[in-house]
Amino acid sequence: MGVDFAQHAIHLAKKKAKQNSVNVDFRVGDVTNLDFITNSFDLILDIGCFHSLPPAHHEKYIGNINRLLSNEGTYLLYVFCKKPEAFGPGVTEADLQLLSQHFILLDRQYGTDRGIRPSSWLTFQKKLVSESDKAN
Repeated sequence: MGVDFAQHAIHLAKKKAKQNSVNVDFRVGDVTNLDFITNSFDLILDIGCFHSLPPAHHEKYIGNINRLLSNEGTYLLYVFCKKPEAFGPGVTEADLQLLSQHFILLDRQYGTDRGIRPSSWLTFQKKLVSESDKAN
């Protein structure tokens, strides 16, 4: 399944999938409102979504990723990195701490976007909640 808020991106993805004889369910949607998706996934890939969301939407987004990622799944996230006082898209270390409340960071590859903007590829695994944690 693929979700994007941009109708044009979904149109292009559908066209490319059809050209390659790949059957994929593409939907126009808002990542903070994915109630229409009920199954879980072994891989969730985000390239440029989380770092573009306003901080007020981070919790809802993270809740959706946590709900949709299978217990053995991998969550791959590409982000621009920024300082807390900077404007524009990007995540701060505080944003990564928020993600770490729900996911285990397995790997972080540092880089730059077009040699200019600091970026990272992050690989996460779901934090599993034990029965004793649920009781508390």
